[in-house]
Amino acid sequence: MLPALAPGDKLQVRAASAPELRRGDIVLRRIGENWIAHRLIRSISSGEGIMLVTKGDNSLIAESPWAAPHYVGVVVSVEGARSAPHRLSARLNWSASLIACLSRSQLAAARIKPNILRRLIIKASRACLQVAAGLAA
Repeated sequence: MLPALAPGDKLQVRAASAPELRRGDIVLRRIGENWIAHRLIRSISSGEGIMLVTKGDNSLIAESPWAAPHYVGVVVSVEGARSAPHRLSARLNWSASLIACLSRSQLAAARIKPNILRRLIIKASRACLQVAAGLAA
């Protein structure tokens, strides 16, 4: 989740039901012994319930959709090792939606066939993503 979150950051998480989640929220889930915080880029309603699609801000691929009951909560505050605690207001913050949109554009760019064009678009979207994450912090 660099640059929005760094290893060692302390996160304050609140419980929220899956229908309350919005694109751009940073959600926390547990996989085995690991805690994963990724940005929600899409939710899918199906006959089996709500499936969430998340992606790390600095990742070029999204995770496979996973069942909403596996998530723990939504991140509301971050305390970095070298910074004061700050609250995240993803629903009110336009930059969180922008970051989610840019993350989705990276996924689309990864499917472009001419390698040179794909590399240029991915680099441009990654640079925009870093700027947007910097504005959000």
